[in-house]
Amino acid sequence: MGALSDRLWARKAELNLSIKTLAKQSRVPIHRATIYKYLNDEGAKEPPEHTVRGLAAAFELSEKEIRDLLGMPSGDGGPWQPPEESARLSRDQREALDRLIKTIVGSLRPVTPPLSETIIDESHYKSSDQVASTPKVGEDRRHSRRGRGPKTTKGVQQSASPPVPPQPEDETV
Repeated sequence: MGALSDRLWARKAELNLSIKTLAKQSRVPIHRATIYKYLNDEGAKEPPEHTVRGLAAAFELSEKEIRDLLGMPSGDGGPWQPPEESARLSRDQREALDRLIKTIVGSLRPVTPPLSETIIDESHYKSSDQVASTPKVGEDRRHSRRGRGPKTTKGVQQSASPPVPPQPEDETV
């Protein structure tokens, strides 16, 4: 098991709480399925910030410790507070700074193995409709109508292939 999984199991034993209770008592919302995945070393290696906060709150650990155990950059702790002068920035300037910060933080991610060796299941971030509508490898859904029948235009039914002109009958004697 990974370092995070081991630490979470140890902390769960210290707190003597069930997974369901850990999720319910957390001051930051986190689903018990997410807790279960990380306990069993099946969670994403670079989870979103709300997952890091949720795990830290549920297990009463610091966010820095969670990030360190995941091998993620941990920062100086706590959110960044902009200087007073930032109150003079326009909405566009604030959004540009937000994008810049996200870009900088994104570049701090640790080197990961090639995609062929990395398995990340993030389906828990999608609704069942989104998962069902995700095209499978090699499938092109642009032309799929999901069994709604042939396309019609102004009440006239169109077939999938062009009409075949009638052939004269072969009259052999």
